[in-house]
Amino acid sequence: MRSVVIRQGALGDYILTLPLLRALAQRGELHLVTPARYRALLPDDLAIASFSDSDSAAAAALFAPAVTCHPQALPAPWAELLRGAELHLFTRAAMLPPVNCCKLICHDPRPTNPPHAALQFLRNAGCEAPSQLLTTPMLPRSGQGRNALWIHSGSGSIHKNIPPDFWADAAKERLQRDTLNLVLSFGEADMDLLEPMRAACQRRRLRWREVICPTLAELKCGLRDDAARFWGADTGVAHLAAALGIPCDVWFRCTDPVIWRPLGDVNVHFYNK
Repeated sequence: MRSVVIRQGALGDYILTLPLLRALAQRGELHLVTPARYRALLPDDLAIASFSDSDSAAAAALFAPAVTCHPQALPAPWAELLRGAELHLFTRAAMLPPVNCCKLICHDPRPTNPPHAALQFLRNAGCEAPSQLLTTPMLPRSGQGRNALWIHSGSGSIHKNIPPDFWADAAKERLQRDTLNLVLSFGEADMDLLEPMRAACQRRRLRWREVICPTLAELKCGLRDDAARFWGADTGVAHLAAALGIPCDVWFRCTDPVIWRPLGDVNVHFYNK
């Protein structure tokens, strides 16, 4: 069986798709179409027959509305790839399978009911879920010796964010008990939190190092090499930290951890203040 998976979306959404990708690769030939930045987040033992950047000009034809009804509109390389393949799309839109595909499987990209999203993707594809699915990191690092408490306070959504004073108070208490260095990271969507976090930490006389707007590869390497523990809200960075095997504490506000908790060594908390 040849499987073609077209997966766009945010970082956490992609990471929760990794168990499905592994299951499909074990079942047959896997072709992945996803943003190029996610290539660095493929497990070393995951066999991919081909990788295509979903944001490239060459892939634009796959997302043209005419393709669903008129697959002959596809350029020859894409038409050949899809011929006889099982095509996996992440969409809620009602779609008809291109006539050259043997099967079209549409996954709900934003499920609102249990079970866990990663489990839903597997079941929808007819794949068996590993017994330790929720607690197994997909990109485990090796070695020991990390000494940083890594906090990513942003989430890209004001509805998910936790106030800076919460993080600063919790960090001060933890650092009084454990000899850890404090690292604060911020993505492009979190820059409005930079000064409030600085002020909250300064009021508590904390010392810290900042990681500001890293590339995904830089973020992965930083977490892998430095983080002894990760704290954050429900965000893609929390999913990445958990996937790397870092012990995580993740605070949820408006999303359901039964569906969206990161996969790995994760303690789930609820912030209701």
